[in-house]
Amino acid sequence: MKRPDWVSKESLWKKHCRRVVARTSELLAGTVAPFVCAQEMVKLEFWLRAEDDPNFQLFRQLAEEGEALLAGNTETDLSELNRAWQERAATAASSLHEQYLDDAES
Repeated sequence: MKRPDWVSKESLWKKHCRRVVARTSELLAGTVAPFVCAQEMVKLEFWLRAEDDPNFQLFRQLAEEGEALLAGNTETDLSELNRAWQERAATAASSLHEQYLDDAES
């Protein structure tokens, strides 16, 4: 992804890009659940000013649904949520991984 003009600290931009790549890699490798990944991606969406990106929007929706389930303390429902979102989250993660990989590596 081309670094936006608003970025004033390139090192911080690259750090956030590395975090996107790391979290998406974990999700794609199956080492983290979609909801756990979504919780981190919501923070990165804010820091990267990516609120309009549909892939980040998907993770935000997943995080909101998971938070609502946690309020009810139902672990079974959270497991079901992760299964239901796995494919969509993996597709979004793959897209974000590719989008931010160049800046994460530079």
